[in-house]
Amino acid sequence: MKTGHARYISVALYDAETQVGFDAFDSINDMDGSADQYLPNHPDKDKLFAFTIRRNCNQEKYCIEVGYEPFVGVRENLPPAFLFLVYLEPGSNTGPLQNELLPMSVKYVKPNSIEDYIVSNLNGL
Repeated sequence: MKTGHARYISVALYDAETQVGFDAFDSINDMDGSADQYLPNHPDKDKLFAFTIRRNCNQEKYCIEVGYEPFVGVRENLPPAFLFLVYLEPGSNTGPLQNELLPMSVKYVKPNSIEDYIVSNLNGL
C-alpha cells in the first residue's frame, strides 16, 4: 500500500486444519509503524510491516496472540496459516502486478534469538 500499488492490504491468521480464521491485521488499522522496532534506520521502514505472533503477547505492541482453542488459535505444536491479501491498484479495477509488490513472508524465529535474526537478515531487504 505504501508503495502506491494497493489500496488495502490484510493478513489473516487461521487454523489450517479446521480452516477457521481467528485474527487479522491490516494496512488501515494496524501496520503503520510496525517495522520501526526491527528496522529503525532502514530507509524504507515506512513501506514495510512486521508483526510478532505469539502464544502470550504480554501487552506487546504489534503482536497477535494465538490461543490453543478453536476460534482463538491453533492446537499446540501447530503453526497458524497465513493468508495475504492485496486489494486494487489505485486508478484501476484490478489488483497490482506481483512484480510491483515487495514479497510478503513469514519468518519463524525461536524465542530469545530475534536480535541475531534481524542483524543477519538486514542485507536481504
